[in-house]
Amino acid sequence: MVQNPDLEHAILSEMYAIIEKEDSMLRVHTGEDINVGVNAIRLNSQIKKDSLKTIEISTHNLTGYGYDFSYGDEVIEQYTKELEEVKKTKDPYFSGGDLKQRELISSGTTERFGWFITRP
Repeated sequence: MVQNPDLEHAILSEMYAIIEKEDSMLRVHTGEDINVGVNAIRLNSQIKKDSLKTIEISTHNLTGYGYDFSYGDEVIEQYTKELEEVKKTKDPYFSGGDLKQRELISSGTTERFGWFITRP
C-alpha cells in the first residue's frame, strides 16, 4: 500500500486517460468505470518513489510524477522545478547532451495535486 493513496489515484487516473486514448482495447476490457481502469493500471505498474508528498509510478511506457500540494510551498516549488527540468531536457543537443531525455506527455494541477506524465 502506498503512503498517499489519494495522490496515487490521481496520478493513475491521469495515466489511464492517456493509455486509454492510445489503446482502445483497454476500454473494452475495463468498461466505462474509470476505477476499473485505474485498478488495471495499478496492477501493471511499479512504484519507483513513494512518500506522503510525492510519488513516481511507471507503467505501459509511461512514468507519472505526482506532488501533493497540501504539504506546503516546498512541494509546489519541487513540482515547478522538476517540471521545468523535464521541459528543458526535451532535446539532448540543446540540454548539454542529457541522454535521459523524457518526452512530456501531460502535466497539470488541481488545488491539491500537481502531476506530469513522461515517456522515455
